[in-house]
Parts: sequence; structure tokens; C-alpha cells
Amino acid sequence: VHLCAMCKANVRPPGPDSCAFCGSSPAGPSGRCDSCRGRKLHFTFARGAARYEGPVRDLILALKFGGLSAAAVPLGRLVAGEIESWGGSSRPDLLVPVPAYWTTRLARGYNQAELIAAEAGRAAGIRTARLLRKVRKARSQVGLAREDRLTGPKDAFAVRGRLDASSLRLCVVDDVITTAATVSECARVLVEAGASWVAAVAAARQ
Repeated sequence: VHLCAMCKANVRPPGPDSCAFCGSSPAGPSGRCDSCRGRKLHFTFARGAARYEGPVRDLILALKFGGLSAAAVPLGRLVAGEIESWGGSSRPDLLVPVPAYWTTRLARGYNQAELIAAEAGRAAGIRTARLLRKVRKARSQVGLAREDRLTGPKDAFAVRGRLDASSLRLCVVDDVITTAATVSECARVLVEAGASWVAAVAAARQ
């Protein structure tokens, strides 16, 4: 699957007024947006490669619910381009996909975040590692009130085995960031394992 020239033209990056911390748009006078102001978020920063609309939204839905695993290729390349725009000091040592619960992975046949991270890693020359596992299945975020979406991922993730992440710069990868609660909880676990910093990136940011 590849994006044609017309579709590429309809892929819009987050606006220049996006929050410098969580990547949502727009940021307020304090530099943080209404979505993250006053919240304890555990990543150093979070970004989306594109807005959740148009061809990017279509690709994510096809990957997540339509069984089109090849949609991870253009989405992963978008993520790689976003990471490469960060510059040398913010280049991660490893990409860490958000894990799926085993029943979800079994039903879908794959974890879409892993496929996106693998393609992004190939394109950016960064190794991907499954450092996290999902220890409980959170409720579907669809239709939930915002407060429920914020607390849903709490304690849902753990490191695989004995992880020594000391001095590593890690980047959590997902398909889409909405409230940033999931990537923040992943980041918390990795920071507690000793990572020097943890960023988060997704193909799209709502």
C-alpha cells in the first residue's frame, strides 16, 4: 500500500500552534494545551506525524479494523519522517510499540502498533524492541467520557522480564494519540525501568 500523490497532498501535519509537550493543537499562552495542562504525563514529549483525518484516518481504520496490514507501510514511513525531524539530540535509541492484549492480537492477527514501529524503524534506521507487555485489557475507548479515557490504561502495562533501560532514549510508538493516556502510561513504566527519557509518537494525533 502506498499513498498516491493526491493522497499525500491531503496529509496535513499538526499545526504550528500545536502544544510543544503533548502535540495537541492549539497550545495556550502557557505553552501547554487544555488537553495536558494540569495533568501528570510521563513522556518527555509526544507528537503525531499527521492529523487524524483524510487518507491517514482511512489507513489507520483499515489497519486496525479492516485487516489491511499493508497499511502500516505508509503509516510507518510517516512516523519515520516525524522522528527524523526531531534532530540528533532527540533521536531515540529504540522504538517501543504499544503492546496489545493477547486476545486483541489473536483476533486481529497482529498488533498494528508493532507493524507501524517496525516500518518506521526500517525507514529511520532505528531498532524496534518489544519491551512492554499488556497485562490487562482496558475497556474500548470508543464512546467513553474523557475522564474514563484518561484513567482506562492505568496499570495496564508492564516491562517484559528484567529490563535494564538505564541511559536509553526510548520512543513509544502507536497508531493514533487521542488523550495521550496510553502512551503516558507506557512511558511511566519505561521511566521506572530506568530510561533516560521517553518520547511518544503516533501516525496521527487527534
